[in-house]
Amino acid sequence: IEASETGAVTAALASKPDLMILDARLGKGSGITAVDQILRLWYIPHVFVSGDLSCVRRLKPSAVMLQKPFREADLAAAIQRALGVVSLSPGT
Repeated sequence: IEASETGAVTAALASKPDLMILDARLGKGSGITAVDQILRLWYIPHVFVSGDLSCVRRLKPSAVMLQKPFREADLAAAIQRALGVVSLSPGT
C-alpha cells in the first residue's frame, strides 16, 4: 500500500506484483502516471479506482476502472476483467 506516485512506482519495481489496484488520485501524484511509468518496464494487470472516474476515462478509456464506493463483488469482477478471466453467467 502506497500513498504517493513515487511510492507506488518504487513498490511495484521492488515487488513485481501480479496485479495492481490504484487510486487514480494519490496524496502526492497520480496513480495514472504511476501506471504509465511501471508499464514502460513491463505489463502488470491493473484496476483504477476513484470517486471521480472522469480523468481516467479521458486519459485511459480502455482501462479497467471502478467507481468508489464499490461492493466487494464489483471489485472481484474488475479484477477478473483486468486479469482477462472470462466469467460465464449461469445458463451461458
